[in-house]
Amino acid sequence: MQNVPVAGERLELERPRSIVDQADPFSLVNMVSERLKELILLLPEELFLLSERDLKNRFRPTSTDYALRVSFWREFERAAVRGKGKIQCTAVFAGICSEAYFFNKFITNEAKLAWMVRPLQTYQREMEAILARGTERLWELIEIKIKDGKGKIDPKLADILLKTITVVENRVKGMAVQRTEQKSLNVNLGSGEKVSRALESMDDIEQRIKLLEVEVGE
Repeated sequence: MQNVPVAGERLELERPRSIVDQADPFSLVNMVSERLKELILLLPEELFLLSERDLKNRFRPTSTDYALRVSFWREFERAAVRGKGKIQCTAVFAGICSEAYFFNKFITNEAKLAWMVRPLQTYQREMEAILARGTERLWELIEIKIKDGKGKIDPKLADILLKTITVVENRVKGMAVQRTEQKSLNVNLGSGEKVSRALESMDDIEQRIKLLEVEVGE
């Protein structure tokens, strides 16, 4: 037996169960006005398969577009809490743009509409995704070559490696998250910045690298 929304029933507010499944009463197309529903169902499937970045590159959203998207999902939450009823378009664009812009310029743009109805990621999930990507970049820095063609150590690259190893070491040993004012890994490879004052000689650099590598490998 198919589930039917009950007045006052609270749904999972992060996202609808689907976007275009008309048979699902909790699908997004069944929670919007008929006009909006028609436009959503006409969207090319390829737009739903694009990544967030690729979709935004289709039109480059403005501050108004961002505000409309956030407002749309806030209205979705209200509709989900009510357990019935539709997302009110007038509530979506109220105080953000004119009715003419919303209906004639925004939702008639396929890329903008597909982007608006794409569920927003929660802050926590976004941060987790960034952290996962950051971990991949740490591997790139760990594998960085610090010697030039003559076999000599490049002090700036060695400094980057040392800081990277320190970051990993701190995470492995459970140390507190570094303060925001610290400039870990914020090194410009093309700049003429001086080597860290702590690294006064090539011997010191080599000794610190070996020491940290041994500690991380334990």
